Amino acid sequence: MGDLNVKPDNPALTKIEKRLKSCAKEMNNDEFTFASYNPKVHIDYIYVPKSSKVLSYEVHKLRASDHMPISAEIEL
Repeated sequence: MGDLNVKPDNPALTKIEKRLKSCAKEMNNDEFTFASYNPKVHIDYIYVPKSSKVLSYEVHKLRASDHMPISAEIEL
């Protein structure tokens, strides 16, 4: 999980996705996560082992910080 501060097309994510999978992608969720006061970019991620099953992923509509909170439910 991480506040990676990189856009989805960043090459660093390609390296991560060779070993892990994105919960947002698994749930076809491309909601923006930053900035919480006016979200315009997706820069926060939850990655899990490829063998995991993603049951849910959500971008919460809260202003707890400058990033929108995200959560995922997974089955290992």
